[in-house]
Amino acid sequence: IRFGTNINFYLFVHDPVEAMEIVRNKFQLRYVEMVTGLPVDIPLFALHRETFKRYHTEIGEKARKIGITIGSVQTFFRDNWTMSHPIREFQEIGRMAYEAAVCQAECYIKTGHDVDHVGGHLSTVLCRYFEDKRLTRKLINDAVEHWKLIMKLAHDSGLKNVALETMSTLRELPTTFEQTSSILTMLNEYHEKNSGTTVPTTLLLDTGHGVTKEECPDERENDLSSWVDKFPHSIVEIHLKNTDKGRAANWPFCGEYLKKGIVNVSKVLDIIRKLRVSEVALHMEYSGKRGRLNEENKTIDLISESADYVKNILIKKGYAYDESSDTWSA
Repeated sequence: IRFGTNINFYLFVHDPVEAMEIVRNKFQLRYVEMVTGLPVDIPLFALHRETFKRYHTEIGEKARKIGITIGSVQTFFRDNWTMSHPIREFQEIGRMAYEAAVCQAECYIKTGHDVDHVGGHLSTVLCRYFEDKRLTRKLINDAVEHWKLIMKLAHDSGLKNVALETMSTLRELPTTFEQTSSILTMLNEYHEKNSGTTVPTTLLLDTGHGVTKEECPDERENDLSSWVDKFPHSIVEIHLKNTDKGRAANWPFCGEYLKKGIVNVSKVLDIIRKLRVSEVALHMEYSGKRGRLNEENKTIDLISESADYVKNILIKKGYAYDESSDTWSA
């Protein structure tokens, strides 16, 4: 296990290097997942490509100096949702979010980081269009074709795979076992035919995601263990967050939230043992509240306490930390 944190808490609050200093010195972690930086990164990538590359190269260099490893890059807040929009030009803008993430990852690779993948969900179909099942099938296929191009770009940039994140409503793809299996099969059949020019598509699970009973009454769809049983060779990353029974909250692992939340870290670690991959990234993902200094400072404290809590559970479950590789092994 590579245990670290997604650093989406930095957006609109901290400089990314400052955020990494917080991760290293306050959270006592070394492994991070970078995110695409709304609202700047994607327009900067589109309009000033060389400035974008210099900016992220500098981030990569400074991260290494403070002892941080960037292991993946994640789209932030549905950057790519328009890849399934009926207007073609909207789709291309959505794909650009992934193109920017791949370019960002390549900058980090060139500065010595072992970046495994970029990740995010396939796309979002707006409610109005989702009612038309024929149109929805076409829009999903459009998004799949865009994803194939990202698989090619990822290969050329030195990435190992592209991670598909499972979501929480049927129109945000993929959400169910059936959706995930169908999309994953299409993408990896394409990879098998083009293994020399593309990377495979893997899976990213989130402990705070889960489809509601109104959309899917099968409770197994919300069971992390069932997902691991169905896709043991595909899951390369898990976002670790606490949530409520309705899976609408984003909570940390400390204080009152340990009683209020439904995610049990000890059980998550037991489930991870069933994976059939050589390594899995376990990233905390808590963004907190922005716009008030006291809440922004509180977010840092809550993530720090959560990191300590998870590390203590890892030790109790028999995991040993290897400082040289920054990994936890059973």
